[in-house]
Amino acid sequence: MSGATPVGQVCLIILLAGSIVLGLSACEMPGPGAAPARPASPAPAGGPPSGPTPAPAAAAHYTHGMDLYHQGQYDQALAEYTQAIQLQPDYAEAIFYRGAAYAKKGDYDQAIAEYNHALQIQPDYADVYNNRGIAYNSEHKYSQAIADYTQALTLKPDWSWPYNNRGNVYRAQGEPDKAIADYDQALKLDPGFAGAYMDRGNAYQDKSDSDHAIADYNQALQLAPGYAEAYDSRGFTYLTLHNYDQAIADFTHALQINPQDTDAYYNRGSAEDYAGDYSRAISDYTQAIQIDPRFTDAYTGRGNAYRDQGDLTQAVAEYTQAIQINPANAASYNYRGIGYERQHDYPRAIADFTEAIQRQPGYVNAYFNRGVAHK
Repeated sequence: MSGATPVGQVCLIILLAGSIVLGLSACEMPGPGAAPARPASPAPAGGPPSGPTPAPAAAAHYTHGMDLYHQGQYDQALAEYTQAIQLQPDYAEAIFYRGAAYAKKGDYDQAIAEYNHALQIQPDYADVYNNRGIAYNSEHKYSQAIADYTQALTLKPDWSWPYNNRGNVYRAQGEPDKAIADYDQALKLDPGFAGAYMDRGNAYQDKSDSDHAIADYNQALQLAPGYAEAYDSRGFTYLTLHNYDQAIADFTHALQINPQDTDAYYNRGSAEDYAGDYSRAISDYTQAIQIDPRFTDAYTGRGNAYRDQGDLTQAVAEYTQAIQINPANAASYNYRGIGYERQHDYPRAIADFTEAIQRQPGYVNAYFNRGVAHK
């Protein structure tokens, strides 16, 4: 799926019309813009708390690497950092940023190896613990991530980012109250931290506390009017409140900021489907698929819109496409089973509901639907 912050997690909420995307953000060093699709917090001074002054030649490669990193040219940045490290093997900052570049490329194992190396040279390097925590979080190694964020805070207790990042892990683990406590602390340290307001809003939404969620999203947007993720999240909350017009308006704002935001297209399609505007819903799901042809939930959503429109044949075709992309997705089997059941093809419906149950044994709706098909 596209559109979610790479260093964070994605929470899928399964509703009748499909799954609504509500994401988490993460704050990482180095530098502004390190966490895409969210405004960056003021970064602490870069570099380890102490260490040898780099030799001029090594520093020159490092500086060039930083320029390339901030331009998004991660392979070229890696080459420069490597040159710097070859000239000065104890250059902890260059090793740290080499890990950050690997993380940007999605190679979290190599990123963690680089962070480990940097910590062997500079054990009190708080920024490395924060970024290694993000890498662990990206690999769903939550206990290691929490330990690293906690260590970063031990070394730098007035730093808001590790509090926010640790809150994201607690939220991913289904502990919104712990998450909110960490977001509160991040905002106490940095009242202008728009991302922490957005993330705390998501945690309140997890608790079905829509009023507090919307208040936090409003505050995030007041601080950062171009914050597409906050529009996405507020739109989702309005969607859960059946305020479809406001939800669609927020997803549209998000798309005006980021026209490649597949999650916003998907979520707006869901709102339009709920509102009975099936043609527009199909158009938005199609746009999401054009941007990301492997966006399984968009095929499922488009199938739901065709189903609601009465085109069961096309609906079944969409669910089948979703299954071909991701055969492990129990929801797609359940939805296709509904399509077969409405076509009175009960053997195929029962087979799909059974498949959904086998892939997700606690899938209550699939059990219910299979019971209806047996009748």
